[in-house]
Amino acid sequence: MIEVKDIAVALGCSESHVRRLARRPDFPPSFKLGRLRRWKVKDIEAWVAKQQVRDTPAPRAPSRPAVTGRQRRAVRNDPRIEAARARIRIAR
Repeated sequence: MIEVKDIAVALGCSESHVRRLARRPDFPPSFKLGRLRRWKVKDIEAWVAKQQVRDTPAPRAPSRPAVTGRQRRAVRNDPRIEAARARIRIAR
């Protein structure tokens, strides 16, 4: 049997976060012994293993190249963009 404090240490999170996790439907069921809530160790270990498999990162799309200062200045000084901004200000 394992309690909230031990689960929090094992997961590296706070006890209140473990209590929030316990409200999720995919978290293992618990029992109450007196005022304390307990879980079976094997159920928690199985849940953690399932989370690790589920959290494998998906392949990422290539990121956009960063905008350079020169590109920002070009946009700032573009008369078409300034005209569009002025129309938006007038419309408000």
